[in-house]
Amino acid sequence: MTVVNDTCAILMLVRICPDMFRDDRYGCVMLPEAYREYTRSARFKRQYPWRSEYRGSLRSLPQTKLAEHGYVEVLKYMRASAERELDPSTGKAYADELSMTDVKMAAAAYSLDAELCSGDGPLSRFAEDQWEIGVLSPLALVNRWIEGGLIEWTDERQAVLEDWVRQERPQPRKDIAEFQRLTRRKYPR
Repeated sequence: MTVVNDTCAILMLVRICPDMFRDDRYGCVMLPEAYREYTRSARFKRQYPWRSEYRGSLRSLPQTKLAEHGYVEVLKYMRASAERELDPSTGKAYADELSMTDVKMAAAAYSLDAELCSGDGPLSRFAEDQWEIGVLSPLALVNRWIEGGLIEWTDERQAVLEDWVRQERPQPRKDIAEFQRLTRRKYPR
């Protein structure tokens, strides 16, 4: 299964598994927009100074690959949908809550018949509710890798998780419980 990753998810996941975009067993893809955001965003440069160490691990999906799957057409429909549909949690139009990069990630996931890895509430709701795209949290993806034997949970990975938890959105409780079951370690708070 292919998983399109949003930039905030990439910030944690690439430190846990630098090969996630280079090894097809992980099933992960990165959009060119996420690559640009990861490498150029002033916020990320300030908040995550270590991120340049992983630049060589990144590989973005070519636009031609997306075009082969009808991405441009899907993106047009998805942008229109974001303009007219309201987020039931906030009552605002999704277009007011989502960046263009968010909409492109959802369009890519739909076009590729992929899942979306994101911790962003509005993006997750838009993808799931409006387009029936499967969404998983970054921690759920880590759990999948552990369960599939792709990674072994180490002290170094635990330290990355602890650092990430201090800076980003909380992960779903069910994914935390699964992580603790798989690793037999306490999830950092």
